[in-house]
Order: sequence, then C-alpha cells, then structure tokens
Amino acid sequence: MTLPEFISGWTQISNKDDFMFQLTEGDENEVVIVYFGQPNCIACDMVKEYMRTLPGRYPNAYMFQVPFGSPVTKDCMWANDVAIYPFVKVFKNFSKVQNCMGYVTGSGTNMIDDLIKRYYELIRITNL
Repeated sequence: MTLPEFISGWTQISNKDDFMFQLTEGDENEVVIVYFGQPNCIACDMVKEYMRTLPGRYPNAYMFQVPFGSPVTKDCMWANDVAIYPFVKVFKNFSKVQNCMGYVTGSGTNMIDDLIKRYYELIRITNL
C-alpha cells in the first residue's frame, strides 16, 4: 500500500472556501467530480490508475481531490460524510440544485464511470 499521492490532472482542494467556490462558481452544465482517498488503503491503490485517466476521458468535467485529513472533511457539509475510502462524489449545477448528484464508495470503477457518464452525457447532448 502507498500514500494517496496527488493525482495528476486533478486540482487539490484543502479548505472549505475553495471547495465551495468550485461547486458554486462553475458553469451550470459543468460536472464536478471530487475524489477522497486515504493512506494505506488497498482500494484507493486499486483505483489510482483509473482516476488518472478521467481528465482525458471527460475533458469538460472539473476534477479535484481532497487530501486525507484535510479540514474540508470536517468544515464542509458537502464533504463531511466521507467515511469509507475511496469515495467519489459527483455534483452538477450545484448553484441551483444545492445537491450532490451521487457518490460511489470503494473500488468499483464501473460504478464510478456510470455515475459520471449519467451527468456528463447530459451536458454533451445539451450542447449539440
């Protein structure tokens, strides 16, 4: 097992203000994907390579990682429900709906992909 190093292509968010800024200031059609990992997590190690591929596969989505132990997980209600790692949350049109579209816990890359596609495809269809 290894430490959950920062994932290339992902922005690091370590405080509540930055976290909320990313959710509320994005375009209403922008999908925001948030990844939470932790040290010594076998499942996190299993999804690490998959997570690195997401920015290339979903170039119009915004992706950020919240480092393990970050105050965000205590200070922000949209991140304080993370208890099982890895944990992926998907948000879309947050400034209007004020809700998380869905989340996946564990190393199920197909489930992560299905969740992202559900909201990302809506953006593509809308923009055609």
